[in-house]
Amino acid sequence: LLREVFGVEGEVVPDPRTGVPLCVAYGLAEPAPAAATLDEAVPQMQPEALRDILAVTEGPLVLDVRSGEEFAAGHVPAARHIPLDELPTRLGELPRDRQIVAYCMMRHPGQSRGERAASLLREGGFDALVLAGGLPAWEAALAGDEAAAALARETPR
Repeated sequence: LLREVFGVEGEVVPDPRTGVPLCVAYGLAEPAPAAATLDEAVPQMQPEALRDILAVTEGPLVLDVRSGEEFAAGHVPAARHIPLDELPTRLGELPRDRQIVAYCMMRHPGQSRGERAASLLREGGFDALVLAGGLPAWEAALAGDEAAAALARETPR
Protein backbone atom coordinates (compact mmCIF):
# COMPACT_ATOMS: atom_id res chain seq x y z
CA LEU A 1 0.00 0.00 0.00
CA LEU A 2 2.79 2.46 0.82
CA ARG A 3 4.33 1.85 -2.59
CA GLU A 4 1.02 2.27 -4.42
CA VAL A 5 -0.20 5.35 -2.57
CA PHE A 6 2.99 7.18 -1.61
CA GLY A 7 5.63 5.70 -3.89
CA VAL A 8 7.81 4.52 -1.00
CA GLU A 9 8.96 1.20 0.35
CA GLY A 10 8.16 0.54 3.98
CA GLU A 11 5.78 -1.01 6.44
CA VAL A 12 3.20 -0.17 9.08
CA VAL A 13 4.38 -0.80 12.63
CA PRO A 14 2.79 -0.02 16.01
CA ASP A 15 4.11 2.93 18.04
CA PRO A 16 5.89 1.30 21.02
CA ARG A 17 4.27 3.65 23.55
CA THR A 18 0.72 4.01 22.22
CA GLY A 19 0.21 1.11 19.86
CA VAL A 20 -1.03 3.51 17.17
CA PRO A 21 -0.03 2.28 13.70
CA LEU A 22 2.86 4.24 12.20
CA CYS A 23 4.20 4.18 8.67
CA VAL A 24 7.91 3.56 8.41
CA ALA A 25 9.30 4.40 4.98
CA TYR A 26 12.60 2.87 3.91
CA GLY A 27 13.11 4.70 0.67
CA LEU A 28 11.57 5.71 -2.57
CA ALA A 29 10.25 2.96 -4.78
CA GLU A 30 11.21 5.02 -7.82
CA PRO A 31 13.59 7.95 -8.19
CA ALA A 32 11.96 11.15 -6.99
CA PRO A 33 11.40 13.85 -9.56
CA ALA A 34 13.62 16.89 -9.21
CA ALA A 35 12.25 19.28 -6.60
CA ALA A 36 10.18 21.97 -8.22
CA THR A 37 11.05 25.52 -7.33
CA LEU A 38 8.92 28.58 -7.73
CA ASP A 39 11.63 31.22 -7.83
CA GLU A 40 11.89 31.07 -11.62
CA ALA A 41 8.15 31.50 -12.11
CA VAL A 42 7.41 34.15 -9.48
CA PRO A 43 8.69 37.67 -10.18
CA GLN A 44 10.42 39.35 -7.28
CA MET A 45 10.58 42.90 -5.95
CA GLN A 46 13.76 43.95 -4.20
CA PRO A 47 13.21 45.29 -0.68
CA GLU A 48 15.02 48.55 -1.48
CA ALA A 49 12.65 49.15 -4.40
CA LEU A 50 9.60 48.46 -2.22
CA ARG A 51 10.97 50.77 0.48
CA ASP A 52 11.49 53.58 -2.04
CA ILE A 53 8.03 53.13 -3.59
CA LEU A 54 6.25 53.09 -0.22
CA ALA A 55 8.11 56.25 0.81
CA VAL A 56 6.46 58.31 -1.92
CA THR A 57 3.18 56.58 -2.77
CA GLU A 58 0.67 54.04 -1.55
CA GLY A 59 2.36 51.54 -3.83
CA PRO A 60 1.48 47.87 -4.00
CA LEU A 61 -0.53 46.03 -1.37
CA VAL A 62 2.03 44.33 0.87
CA LEU A 63 0.77 40.92 1.99
CA ASP A 64 2.29 39.14 4.98
CA VAL A 65 1.51 35.41 4.73
CA ARG A 66 3.25 34.34 7.95
CA SER A 67 1.53 33.18 11.13
CA GLY A 68 -0.25 35.60 13.44
CA GLU A 69 2.52 35.30 16.00
CA GLU A 70 5.18 36.12 13.42
CA PHE A 71 3.16 39.09 12.18
CA ALA A 72 2.71 40.43 15.72
CA ALA A 73 6.47 40.25 16.28
CA GLY A 74 7.11 42.67 13.40
CA HIS A 75 6.11 43.29 9.81
CA VAL A 76 6.41 45.63 6.86
CA PRO A 77 4.51 48.87 7.60
CA ALA A 78 0.87 48.83 6.46
CA ALA A 79 1.15 45.14 5.51
CA ARG A 80 -2.10 43.23 5.22
CA HIS A 81 -1.99 39.93 7.13
CA ILE A 82 -3.50 36.77 5.66
CA PRO A 83 -1.73 33.54 6.66
CA LEU A 84 -0.86 31.34 3.69
CA ASP A 85 -3.19 28.54 4.79
CA GLU A 86 -6.15 30.99 4.77
CA LEU A 87 -5.27 32.69 1.49
CA PRO A 88 -7.19 30.41 -0.91
CA THR A 89 -10.47 31.17 0.88
CA ARG A 90 -9.79 34.89 1.32
CA LEU A 91 -8.84 35.93 -2.22
CA GLY A 92 -12.04 37.98 -2.45
CA GLU A 93 -10.65 40.35 0.19
CA LEU A 94 -7.79 41.43 -2.08
CA PRO A 95 -7.91 44.13 -4.76
CA ARG A 96 -7.54 42.96 -8.34
CA ASP A 97 -6.61 46.43 -9.56
CA ARG A 98 -3.49 46.81 -7.41
CA GLN A 99 -0.17 45.00 -7.48
CA ILE A 100 0.43 42.69 -4.49
CA VAL A 101 3.84 41.94 -2.95
CA ALA A 102 3.72 38.83 -0.74
CA TYR A 103 6.37 38.03 1.82
CA CYS A 104 7.39 35.66 4.61
CA MET A 105 10.69 34.87 6.35
CA MET A 106 12.06 33.29 3.13
CA ARG A 107 13.62 30.38 4.99
CA HIS A 108 13.00 28.02 2.06
CA PRO A 109 13.82 29.92 -1.14
CA GLY A 110 12.10 28.32 -4.09
CA GLN A 111 9.29 26.94 -1.91
CA SER A 112 8.74 29.72 0.64
CA ARG A 113 5.32 30.79 1.85
CA GLY A 114 5.74 34.14 0.11
CA GLU A 115 6.56 32.51 -3.21
CA ARG A 116 3.70 30.05 -2.90
CA ALA A 117 1.32 32.91 -2.07
CA ALA A 118 2.47 34.99 -5.05
CA SER A 119 2.15 31.95 -7.30
CA LEU A 120 -1.38 31.25 -6.04
CA LEU A 121 -2.33 34.89 -6.55
CA ARG A 122 -0.92 34.94 -10.08
CA GLU A 123 -2.85 31.77 -10.91
CA GLY A 124 -5.96 33.59 -9.68
CA GLY A 125 -5.39 36.53 -12.01
CA PHE A 126 -3.70 38.92 -9.58
CA ASP A 127 -0.59 40.97 -10.40
CA ALA A 128 1.58 39.47 -7.67
CA LEU A 129 5.27 39.43 -6.82
CA VAL A 130 7.30 38.11 -3.90
CA LEU A 131 9.52 40.27 -1.74
CA ALA A 132 13.06 39.06 -2.51
CA GLY A 133 14.67 37.79 0.69
CA GLY A 134 11.47 38.21 2.72
CA LEU A 135 11.25 40.09 5.99
CA PRO A 136 14.97 39.67 6.84
CA ALA A 137 15.93 41.44 3.59
CA TRP A 138 13.32 44.14 4.27
CA GLU A 139 14.78 44.73 7.74
CA ALA A 140 18.28 44.90 6.26
CA ALA A 141 17.07 47.50 3.74
CA LEU A 142 15.76 49.57 6.66
CA ALA A 143 18.95 49.35 8.69
CA GLY A 144 19.69 52.83 9.94
CA ASP A 145 16.18 54.12 9.14
CA GLU A 146 14.74 54.11 12.68
CA ALA A 147 11.40 55.69 11.72
CA ALA A 148 10.72 52.96 9.16
CA ALA A 149 11.94 50.27 11.56
CA ALA A 150 9.54 51.56 14.24
CA LEU A 151 6.67 51.38 11.75
CA ALA A 152 7.58 47.77 11.03
CA ARG A 153 7.03 46.98 14.71
CA GLU A 154 3.61 48.69 14.88
CA THR A 155 0.58 46.95 16.31
CA PRO A 156 -0.93 44.36 13.94
CA ARG A 157 -4.08 45.33 12.08
